[in-house]
Amino acid sequence: MDPDEPLSYPEPPPGSLNIMDELATASKDVDPEVGLMQLEHKIKKQKAINFYHTGKYPEAYELYVRLHQIEKEIHGELSDEALETLGNIGVLLQLLQRPS
Repeated sequence: MDPDEPLSYPEPPPGSLNIMDELATASKDVDPEVGLMQLEHKIKKQKAINFYHTGKYPEAYELYVRLHQIEKEIHGELSDEALETLGNIGVLLQLLQRPS
């Protein structure tokens, strides 16, 4: 590998987060700490969606709780969508834990 050659990264699967693009296009006018929280939020959201779609509901719920803590730190409040998502996953977890 030529040390002067720029590094290249494999293309991510369609629909997934490309972290290198996210870092390159991060808003230059936001506080770096807020920018990092926004990036952490995007990564955790993608991971939570993956957990949810593979049936790992407790893991998804845990991540959604953290996501909404980050959202609250960034915006000062939770969106209606955030509250609805937490409620829906919480109900799903309760249903899964009931004895049949």
